[in-house]
Amino acid sequence: MKSIILCISVLSFSLFGGCSKNELKGTVVEGSAKKPIKGVMITVEGTNLITLSDSIGQYYFTDFPEGTQTLKFSKEGHETQVLIISTSDTKEGIRQIELNYDRPANEMIKDFINRKYPASINVFGLGTVTHKNVSVKIKNQWLDENENGVFYIEVEIETHAFYGPRHFDDGMRGKQFGAVKFIDTYVFIKKGDKWEPKKDRIGSERIWKQGNML
Repeated sequence: MKSIILCISVLSFSLFGGCSKNELKGTVVEGSAKKPIKGVMITVEGTNLITLSDSIGQYYFTDFPEGTQTLKFSKEGHETQVLIISTSDTKEGIRQIELNYDRPANEMIKDFINRKYPASINVFGLGTVTHKNVSVKIKNQWLDENENGVFYIEVEIETHAFYGPRHFDDGMRGKQFGAVKFIDTYVFIKKGDKWEPKKDRIGSERIWKQGNML
């Protein structure tokens, strides 16, 4: 499965003043590899000026309005961003703006994982076996490249199992009998303006085990 890189889009542009009109041009890229983004819509708010970034991520306005203007950058599957620029402000050179993927908030993912994997749990309900999670962490996370509004996470869990306080053999109580590390995969779906996780995992892979773990 493809691991996600925090998808950060960077916009760079330069502004030139002409004798009769102003030109605005730049490039939109994403990710740490600075891959160009095609099809980003750039609009000058309050006007009818609209353009799209091309196959190499470049965009161009040939008649940019005088004064301070607000540019809006939007593409499906990404968060819309705005940039305020003035035609009189030509000495600052290249500027940058982040255009992030639309994805579930980190707080939502963290809360989901904490509910799915509590610190410990009595496996058989009678305290005969107790699982204690040694490590729970996100291994990978990525957006579906072919379908908008679908986001995946892989959670790596290392858990140790102990004979519980109600185990039938008094001499074994509290002793560890096994350990296992595995990776569970979950999916979040965007419904309207909200992301919702599917309750059940869509995949699970065991990495290693020790002792009598299943």
